[in-house]
Amino acid sequence: MDDLLASDVLQADRNRNNVIDHSMFVTKKYRGMPYLTYHSSNTHNKPVSTLVSDHPNTWWYAHRT
Repeated sequence: MDDLLASDVLQADRNRNNVIDHSMFVTKKYRGMPYLTYHSSNTHNKPVSTLVSDHPNTWWYAHRT
């Protein structure tokens, strides 16, 4: 997911049931790492690597905008 760019969308299917549970936006990229912002818990600029490691069983869908 390192190829995500600012304004791209990352969606999560946490239950692996082909239903999108959450959408996030790439709000910056720093030293090659995309950072995501989303409404849950009013999260701003969380590294995608942290999100992926916190939710290892999630299916991820990236969309270029």
